[in-house]
Amino acid sequence: MRAFIMTGILTSICLSSGSARADRLQQPGSFGLGVRTSGLQVAPEGSPDTTMQLQGGGFHVRYRWLPRWSFELSIEGLHGEAKNESFTRESLPVTVSAAYHVTPYGPLDLYLLFGLGGTQDEVTYKKADGTLATESFQEDHVHLGVGAEWHFGRWGVNAELRGVGLTRSDTAMDGARYAGLASGPVPKDSSGAQGNLGLTYYF
Repeated sequence: MRAFIMTGILTSICLSSGSARADRLQQPGSFGLGVRTSGLQVAPEGSPDTTMQLQGGGFHVRYRWLPRWSFELSIEGLHGEAKNESFTRESLPVTVSAAYHVTPYGPLDLYLLFGLGGTQDEVTYKKADGTLATESFQEDHVHLGVGAEWHFGRWGVNAELRGVGLTRSDTAMDGARYAGLASGPVPKDSSGAQGNLGLTYYF
């Protein structure tokens, strides 16, 4: 019985300590720097079976504005290719996100997020004559998703699932060649889902 009581006391102390540390790190004015690994699957609007999968990673900066609100700037590098390697895509998305924290003071921080940004794409594909062509595009994107982060000490490990919508610019870079067309190496409109796993150090 004594051992059971001591175990309960130690567990309560550890949980209280972890919660206190998480509380301090989630106060307004705190910053976080982190890295992430990302996977994105997108398909052109109207063609859900024509998917493109991209994988990669990046880094992010976070700022806690209020206990329930934070902002994030993220930059990622993603790569995808067709199975026969006749088409490759390199994407560089830059996103500014706002997060509403449902459980702001616990060791497990659940949040909802909304993001806006731009993506620069470079695609290389094989033409009908067998030669390779490279084109560059600019897209605007919007994110809507959910996330969870577990805090321990000054570190946080998070997982996110984001719905993504992208729209190609028909005036920037090689997008002008496809103005008015829904198709192209990068379609006019596409949507999909992105998953992130991240590690953040908070100051």
